[in-house]
Amino acid sequence: MDCTSLIGIDRLKSIYRKATRTVSSVALIVNGSIALDGVYERFLERPRRKEKEKEKEKEEEEEKKEKEKKKKVTVTHSGLKQFHG
Repeated sequence: MDCTSLIGIDRLKSIYRKATRTVSSVALIVNGSIALDGVYERFLERPRRKEKEKEKEKEEEEEKKEKEKKKKVTVTHSGLKQFHG
């Protein structure tokens, strides 16, 4: 899949303009990211970090809920389940 189809040609043009203004080297656009002489530019990394953090928080909340559900159910010696709460 081409990076232009992922983020759009207008976005790529604006990123390229910003990159060439600040750095006097050639910007390489690869997979929607910009490499400037080996430095990974953060134009597109910030939103991805936020998304990853949100996903991690959701996973942690789901794990907490599952642990709470497991805590609420106990099995007696006769094999019957008792629900607490």
